Amino acid sequence: MEQGFYRQAGLEVTLLEGGPGTETINSIMEGSAQYAVHTSDALRQFLAGAPIVALAAIYQHSPFALIARADSDIITLSDLKGRRLMLGPPLSADILSMLRSEGLDDTDYTVEVHNWTARKLITGEVAAMAAYLSNEPFILGHKGIPTVAFRPLTYGIDFYGDILITTQEEFKSHPERTKRFVDASLMGWRYAMDHPGEMVDLIISKYTPDKTRAQLFNEAEVLRSLIQPRLVELGTMNVQRWRNILDTYVSLDMAPPGARLDGFLPPEKKYSSEDLKKITLWGTIALAVLSLGALALFSFNSQLRRRASERKRIMDSILSVSPYGLALCRHRTFLWVNDAMSRMFGRPHDDFPDMPTKELYDSDEDYARVGQAVDEARDSGNEVVLDVDMRHSNGSKVVVQMSIRFIDPAIPEKGYIVSLVDIAERKRSEIHLRQAAKVFEQSRESVIITDPKGIILDCNQAFTDTTGYTREETLGNTPRALKSGRHDSKFYERMWKSISSNGVWSGEVWNRKKDGELFPAWLRITAVKDEHGEVINYVGTISDLTAEKQSAESIYRLNNYDLLTGLPNRALLLNLLKQELGHARQSKSIVAVLILDLDNFKTVNESMGITSGDELLQEAARRLGDSKNEAFTAARLGSDEFALILTEITSTEDIAPVIQATQEILSRPFALAAGEAVLTCSIGVSVYPDDAENSEELLKNAENALHHATQRGTGSYEFFSSDMTERASERMKVGTALRRAAAENQFVLYYQPKVDLKTRRTAGAEALIRWNHPQWGLVAPGRFIPLVEETDLVHTVGEWVLREACLATRRIHEAGHPELRMAVNVSPRQFLEKEMPEVVAEILEQTGLAPQFLELEITEALLVSDMDRVRQSFLKLKKLGVSLAIDDFGTGYSSLSYLTSFPLDTLKIDRSFIATMEHDPGHAAITSTIIAMAESLHLHVVAEGVETHAHEQILQNLNCALAQGFLYSPALPEDEFLTLLKAPKWPSDT
Repeated sequence: MEQGFYRQAGLEVTLLEGGPGTETINSIMEGSAQYAVHTSDALRQFLAGAPIVALAAIYQHSPFALIARADSDIITLSDLKGRRLMLGPPLSADILSMLRSEGLDDTDYTVEVHNWTARKLITGEVAAMAAYLSNEPFILGHKGIPTVAFRPLTYGIDFYGDILITTQEEFKSHPERTKRFVDASLMGWRYAMDHPGEMVDLIISKYTPDKTRAQLFNEAEVLRSLIQPRLVELGTMNVQRWRNILDTYVSLDMAPPGARLDGFLPPEKKYSSEDLKKITLWGTIALAVLSLGALALFSFNSQLRRRASERKRIMDSILSVSPYGLALCRHRTFLWVNDAMSRMFGRPHDDFPDMPTKELYDSDEDYARVGQAVDEARDSGNEVVLDVDMRHSNGSKVVVQMSIRFIDPAIPEKGYIVSLVDIAERKRSEIHLRQAAKVFEQSRESVIITDPKGIILDCNQAFTDTTGYTREETLGNTPRALKSGRHDSKFYERMWKSISSNGVWSGEVWNRKKDGELFPAWLRITAVKDEHGEVINYVGTISDLTAEKQSAESIYRLNNYDLLTGLPNRALLLNLLKQELGHARQSKSIVAVLILDLDNFKTVNESMGITSGDELLQEAARRLGDSKNEAFTAARLGSDEFALILTEITSTEDIAPVIQATQEILSRPFALAAGEAVLTCSIGVSVYPDDAENSEELLKNAENALHHATQRGTGSYEFFSSDMTERASERMKVGTALRRAAAENQFVLYYQPKVDLKTRRTAGAEALIRWNHPQWGLVAPGRFIPLVEETDLVHTVGEWVLREACLATRRIHEAGHPELRMAVNVSPRQFLEKEMPEVVAEILEQTGLAPQFLELEITEALLVSDMDRVRQSFLKLKKLGVSLAIDDFGTGYSSLSYLTSFPLDTLKIDRSFIATMEHDPGHAAITSTIIAMAESLHLHVVAEGVETHAHEQILQNLNCALAQGFLYSPALPEDEFLTLLKAPKWPSDT
């Protein structure tokens, strides 16, 4: 899209973004899209009746794999028996087939639906999970959790990855548009493969800003290995591979027996005889470039079927990137060479045209030998292959395997194609292996020698030590005894094909010892040939990788984790912090670093011994590491210093609760073998982006802050920014004092009257909490109520207010005002976290207040929190006889549907409308509408914030029944409120 390939093709294209579990086929079937990207599972859906066509393959290999933690006991797929696996939906056929190839069917393991996160793998709730090779292994690795991957490809199950699909209707009705779409899409993918850095910048800036550059470059590298752009032309699909995939579906009962591909793939194009000659010619050239070269040039072969001009462009592109030297010659003179040929001989590309080929030969003898081969290729019309020594521009020898084929043997003037493969390394390897065969008994690697038919002729002591087979049991048999069963026949076919073509194969395999134990090994098989090129032996060397794989994990932990506590060390902490800062820059969020020092830890070491000190550090690490918060990372920096990384915070005020909680868990007594120890901790804090822009500076600033904290005394904390210190200190000071206030009865209730505007009598009151601190005096509600709402004090304080208000109402009734109704504010958290009707019923019974004299005020936000649950609670409260009011009406989710859905009694118009309605026609209209609406719904109305006679006059004109505000009285203590009630009515000039 960004490069305009679709526009150049005359197409206007809109991309619809998918995600895990997205069914793109549904989109094209429903008509919301014409083309889509899907996996090989498209074939299964086609067989189930979906009329779709596969147009081109993007990934030549599937990105799916099963991954397990490297530190788990999962070594082979058979270890998954009886375990929980996170798979699908939909279930991946290639993974199911891989499991079945190891003898595991769906009764041998439990499938858990995939949630597309790795949390359950990290916690051990599942033993393995389906994953993208380009994603989860990298993410988990950077979290310090190495993984092992089981790829279906390793077991000979080779599905395509992403493929382009469309409907059969689109394919038949718009063939030209389909072709232009596919061509433009593939051009875009080629551009992406050639410009990974540009693609990474684009993705970060426009699509996925939460991924790091390292993660995106890793994805590009993995996807390149799946796409194989240098070996297979992008978009290539092979009918036989699709048949193999179909067979897999049938074997898994995902497709009926006898299912066919008819209609799923585009029909093959018919070609003229001249085109077929050219295709055959270039296909033969591709065979000369060995097995890998053949794949690279096959893509070129498929492109020759296009228009003549396009064929030339694609030919030049493919041949220029081939890793093998290619040349067009005539009369033993170069006409054209590719870039690889230029590099192979260290000559500028422009030196080759019209240069005699003789200049590249090491001797006249080799030049003559190649001349004979050229004649043979011309006369026989076949390809001729030979090994020959040639000469680099610096005079060094270049040993190559040369393939020669004439374009048209009947017309030699058209010239011939020469392909060269540098086989110097292979030659050196063969010499080395001949020497190794003579001294193989001294090798620490297992070595076996077989005859051309695979019968073992000899083995060394290392082989018997590793496998458990004696020399007598080994000689005369074949290596089949070592087969683990983890590799299918196609794996071995590819292996022997490579040995036959190249003389050598190497790779990682799983072997089986005599006692049945499986072990990973690096196997190298080399064909040993005589002077005539005939194979006389095969030499296999086997390196046991068990210890290497175990030591790799050990080295990683030594480098990145603290040995005593198991927490990340400083090096890993800095790496993790760099990643978090990268995410924070993209999301513009805050990251905090807290460094902790255990006060008086030295005293524990000196009085109780170093062993007790180590025991204490381990317990402190366990307490810090037990946090369930995924945005909380603990590390040990050394000695008695620890560090915390805090992410996903919205303001610096969120840090104070973490400081308080950390100091609290570390101040608990430590029960050690030598006795009990009690410590405090000092904390230094620095915050990104206020204090530093990089991880090293952020850590240094936190250490500086820690230094200042320790200077103030034990149990102190200090922010690097003095302003932040003051804010966090204030929040913590108020929070600590609040808990003491609840325990020491420092809270009191004040009462503000509600006035009947017609009778001018006090018709009710609202109970309002106040905090009478012994040193600070009356604390403003805005300073402490938000903190109460955020903590578990909301229930303790809320129930105290409700109980005290009911008791006060009883006292007011007994003082001669038996009709007064008391309103009490209730927090949404009280409603949502507890059964409010039961709480109210219990308090009414305890206080003896009749329910008709209690009104509960709630905010509009509660009505949309959990509508069904809130409605049921309201109905229960109404059944008790309690009245319900909406406080601050008009400022939140005001909706007529809410008013008619809930059993409400009263609306309280927010003070913001009352304060401005005298001069703001809009607010006056809203106030008038609320009053009229309430009247039509038979609801009472209370106007809050009435402060002037003008306010009162407007409300009387609008037929508002009740008013509340400073015009009449502020909130008063109970004794003053009782005095106020003695007045028979409010004067009109109050």
